[in-house]
Amino acid sequence: MKALFHLFLLILYVTNAEEVANVCRDYNRIQEFFPDGTNCNDGTYPTQQQLDENKNNAEVQTFLKEHCCSFGGGDRVFENDLVFKQLYSFIGRPISYFQDQNSPSQKALFWLVYEDNFPGLNEYLRIGQRFSLASFYFGLNGDNDWIECGRNSTTTCFETSRIWMSGNQECEWAYLSCDRNLFVTEINMRE
Repeated sequence: MKALFHLFLLILYVTNAEEVANVCRDYNRIQEFFPDGTNCNDGTYPTQQQLDENKNNAEVQTFLKEHCCSFGGGDRVFENDLVFKQLYSFIGRPISYFQDQNSPSQKALFWLVYEDNFPGLNEYLRIGQRFSLASFYFGLNGDNDWIECGRNSTTTCFETSRIWMSGNQECEWAYLSCDRNLFVTEINMRE
């Protein structure tokens, strides 16, 4: 009887367990593996069934399963992630809002979760501001098009600490003016 009761509890747990909603992005340096310009969504990759049948593509199969969302890999942000939960309290958007891998908002979300090294981010009172500025940066293609003070800028920023997307408080980033409570009041870019 006791074993039957434990089996009942296990079945109840498994049937009530819900998959946590998440968003996925393909491995962001996929070009290093496929320098010919292909990507996870190219449509030229074999299906999972074809990969399973063709053992000669073991290296490609391993890569796709690890790095491509459509094959179960990639980087993921879950709705129960501490940074996302903190961000949600400010923006009120569900995790499903961030599905588009090309959107500035998804890039900003993944930057916050995977790359931002600002201390105490999951408790940060201005995480909505930080997210908005990161979305602005990605929306203007900051990694590629900013002449100065972007993460990959080719010219020197007037102060290294002023580079956007750094681990500094965002009021220290270039072109921003803030009030005494560290809320951004103005973005003043020369061009």
